[in-house]
Amino acid sequence: MVGQILVQDIRDQRAAAANITRVKVTPDLRHARIYFALLSAERGDPAEATQALMSAAPYLRRRLAQDLGMRFTPDLEFFYDEQLDDARRIDSLLRSLNDDDEPAD
Repeated sequence: MVGQILVQDIRDQRAAAANITRVKVTPDLRHARIYFALLSAERGDPAEATQALMSAAPYLRRRLAQDLGMRFTPDLEFFYDEQLDDARRIDSLLRSLNDDDEPAD
């Protein structure tokens, strides 16, 4: 739902580059930790995207309250998810090892 609102309604390009990867909500539904990734390194700085998302949080929270009709709408916190960066780094290392193993003609 948050990702859909980001795509449809948020005009800030720093936030629009974010892709939601996971959400952790506390059992009492009062707090939500939203993790995001930037699919391309050229799309922006994670710190700037976090700042933009935090600025958009009140609007996102309002929209979630309207769309979901929940009794309580959680406070939203945004965190950059480094798992995609780690996967890219590992893939790059494995590719470089594979390239080193290929025999020269």
